[in-house]
Amino acid sequence: MKEYLNEFREDIKRYMGILSEDFQKKLNFVIDGQEDIKRDFKQQIDTVLKGQSEMKRDLQQQINTVVKGQAEMKKDLQQQMTAVVKGQEEIWKELVAHRDNTEVHTKQAKQKRKISS
Repeated sequence: MKEYLNEFREDIKRYMGILSEDFQKKLNFVIDGQEDIKRDFKQQIDTVLKGQSEMKRDLQQQINTVVKGQAEMKKDLQQQMTAVVKGQEEIWKELVAHRDNTEVHTKQAKQKRKISS
């Protein structure tokens, strides 16, 4: 009976060894799968972060372009306003000169009429 128990014990040890080896292989498979998932997830996060960085840079460039455009538009508008004011001043001077000239002609005509009468 002792011999039978020793054989049984050896069979159980072998069986437990086989189970342990099988379990270890399955555990390694799971660990490898998790490492693959972590690596893929990290790559995806890196891709998203890179995309965000590029979007931020592009947005900053667009904002700079808009700001530069606004500054140029402001400068152009100021130049146009200066030209309009200058034109108004010239028109005003011409109008005053014309009025003064017309008044002189009117006075001269009145004086001629007085002298003729």
